Amino acid sequence: MAPMGIAGTQLTRKERMYPFALVTTLFFTWGFSYGVRSLSYSLSKLNNPH
Repeated sequence: MAPMGIAGTQLTRKERMYPFALVTTLFFTWGFSYGVRSLSYSLSKLNNPH
């Protein structure tokens, strides 16, 4: 536990943008790939009903 009176450093708006953009991009990429995987599986079942 940190002693009283010691605070962490504050990040500027510019310094917060990189982690935010990275996490957002990774989350979007994961969601997109998961959706494409599901779509690919569904299309393969339509093309090959056996």
